[in-house]
Amino acid sequence: MFARLHRFTAIILPCLTTALPIVAMAQNLPPAITELRGITLGTELFSAFKECPKRPDPIFKKQEYLQNFRSDYPPEFKDVPCFKETSKSPVLANTKIYEIDNLTFINGAGRAAEVHLINDRIEYIEVVFSNSYRNQFYSALKDKYGRPSKESTSSYRNAMGQTFTGRSLVWASKSSELLYDEYQTGSPEWGYMRLISRIFQAQIDAWHRESRENIRRGL
Repeated sequence: MFARLHRFTAIILPCLTTALPIVAMAQNLPPAITELRGITLGTELFSAFKECPKRPDPIFKKQEYLQNFRSDYPPEFKDVPCFKETSKSPVLANTKIYEIDNLTFINGAGRAAEVHLINDRIEYIEVVFSNSYRNQFYSALKDKYGRPSKESTSSYRNAMGQTFTGRSLVWASKSSELLYDEYQTGSPEWGYMRLISRIFQAQIDAWHRESRENIRRGL
């Protein structure tokens, strides 16, 4: 599953725009959105989580990914989130990508999250969810954070020619942006939620500036 997410991240990260102008005019929004699925931005990964037990990565199965407990972990890891390194960022040279696995069970939410570290601190969190439960997640986020800074719909067409229309929402705060998208992971089964710190966004902005300059110089 996360091999698929890494390929997806490699495509999406270069497409993240520079900081949204809605931040400057945002009103009635929380001063900070810092937590997603029990993971908090700015947390030092290695002091907050245990390392996952060493084991072969199982073949991804949807039911296993959504079940209440990953049966291939020893009993002492029941309900204990843990981390494992997966790769380095394909875009940001100073960023490492980890998986936090065995998260608290919520119907429809993946038991794992992808996090990106800068100086060993979590600055990006991504969680996938089953679109069968999208209305529950949509309502829960609106109840918790209120009216989003931006809301739109977008369409996705799969290889069979089927078209799916999903909602996209953004909540902006001074320290972060929370993004919610349905049907944007390359599969009609899955949507995602991303929480991106301003520190991480600044790295993306710098990458965009460098890329534009390289194109201008013909590199």
